[in-house]
Amino acid sequence: MKYTYDDVDGVAAYLFHRGENAESYGLFGPHRRDGGISFTLYAPRAEKVEFAAASNNWQGLPMKRDTATGLFQITADVPEGDSYKFKILGPNGWTWKADPFAFSSEKIPGTASAAVPLEAIPEGEILAPPLYSVYECHLGSWMRSEDDDFLNYRELAHKLIDYVKEMNFSHVELLPIMEHPYDGSWGYQVTGFFSATGRYGSPQDFAYFIRYAHEKGIGVILDWPCAHFCKDEQGLRYFDGTPTYESDAPYFAENRIWDTMAFDFTKPHVRSFLYSSADYFARLGIDGIRVDAVSYMLYKGFGEEATDTKDPANVREESLRFLKELVGRMKVRHPKLLMIAEESEDFPGLTATQKSGGVGFDRKWNMGWMHDTLKYMEMDPIYRKYHHDALTFPMVYAFNERYILPFSHDEVVHGKKSMLNKMYGSYEEKFAQLRLLYLYMVAQPGEKLLFMGQEFGQFKEWVDHEELEWFLLNYDSHKSLKEFVQSLLKIHREHPALSRPLPAYEGFKWQAVDEKETSSIAFSRIAEEEEILVACNFTPAETILRLPFEGTYLRLFDTHMKKEGLTPKDGYLSIKLSPYEGGYFMKA
Repeated sequence: MKYTYDDVDGVAAYLFHRGENAESYGLFGPHRRDGGISFTLYAPRAEKVEFAAASNNWQGLPMKRDTATGLFQITADVPEGDSYKFKILGPNGWTWKADPFAFSSEKIPGTASAAVPLEAIPEGEILAPPLYSVYECHLGSWMRSEDDDFLNYRELAHKLIDYVKEMNFSHVELLPIMEHPYDGSWGYQVTGFFSATGRYGSPQDFAYFIRYAHEKGIGVILDWPCAHFCKDEQGLRYFDGTPTYESDAPYFAENRIWDTMAFDFTKPHVRSFLYSSADYFARLGIDGIRVDAVSYMLYKGFGEEATDTKDPANVREESLRFLKELVGRMKVRHPKLLMIAEESEDFPGLTATQKSGGVGFDRKWNMGWMHDTLKYMEMDPIYRKYHHDALTFPMVYAFNERYILPFSHDEVVHGKKSMLNKMYGSYEEKFAQLRLLYLYMVAQPGEKLLFMGQEFGQFKEWVDHEELEWFLLNYDSHKSLKEFVQSLLKIHREHPALSRPLPAYEGFKWQAVDEKETSSIAFSRIAEEEEILVACNFTPAETILRLPFEGTYLRLFDTHMKKEGLTPKDGYLSIKLSPYEGGYFMKA
């Protein structure tokens, strides 16, 4: 095999070493050059590095250390798409590693990188459609082929995106699609931070998926784990035989919650590496990045021991700096890119602007609302009156941050039961309450997120190696629930009182807040001269809410699909609610 050596871009390398290069994929990873494909590697404490490819029978070719930058480089005449790895001689001998900056990978169980140059992958533009509702999806288990294999990104584009469009979601959010060796990690234990997993096709196929979504007006959000990486031999762990991407201190090098390695954000090259990973996917046209495990990143000892998350002394300053720089750089480079935080500990100012002292995220998942609401819906309605604050307390903090209200994948696994089976009562009552829950959710301030299968009432918990129970749509109850969600999301998008992107307290008014005995509530949503009255009954008994209103109110939407309007009498509007009924009412 022919090979040569090229000069390394000194400026790009300098910025990489300083932690300031958000385009490191232009320096590293496969690139077309005269003479073949160029490869550059960061292995600072390696004694020797060799490049090995399948087309050369895995015979190692010596890479040259660039004395000015400390990087290893080679240009070899390998065919595009060829499998390759690096052989690295470290303090404890030789190891074989995949390329940290590879843009493509072998399909599992293969562990090598694929020599797809950056120049072969089409760039995309961020569409940034208005954010209303998100369909969270795991590509490997949403739908599978007739022989129970994965669908290709292109097949998924036409099936999944068309479905998301039909259901009136504005965005699809993908559980991590970056290369990962173990299906059961759901993509959260990554080996290839620049590589859309080969399970579903090539990087060109993934670029097609994004382009097709945009043609249909659907935004694509990527779930992006950047707190940790997996321990598999071909990955980043002890990359050059020494701690390279993890901490030099063994205690801090590992994430003992997930049995992974933890990124060391004090190392400048780690920050450049991760900034570049986010930037690369934005380059493909991703509309949003959901940053996973922000609480773990922000707090010392989080999840392992009793940690006072209210004590500023427990904040990891290096992680906070990283997150601020990440958001700041992405906003400068891609102003329309949505940056979303998954954070559960109410860290102050996550969605406040950096000018005002905040971190600068566009949105944050409202985990507290999710947990409190689901706990409430799971309990026997007899006891709900003692927990009425689960419905009212969230409004105390509803506008402290810019929230997305999620019912995520984490809530329908590991014995937590499916959304349908969380609901208390009989078969019919479960469907009635799930409709009520969704109607209540959509009327709350903030954008919405449902995990796949929740829209038609999947019975069993999510299983990552099986497709959804699509056969349930042959049954009226499940089909009707799907149609209900479809109509509900359409109503949500069409009425600014329900969907104003950034609601404020003046857009929300309680009308019945203390109806504990009947476990019912009523409130108004107001925006752009539109007012919608929302009323919900969370019990299996009929109830009547008497509210001081004037004028005739039309029933806009209802869990029971009623059509009649309401006319006040003696200055009061009487709203009769059947068991587990909720409705939206507009002034005529």
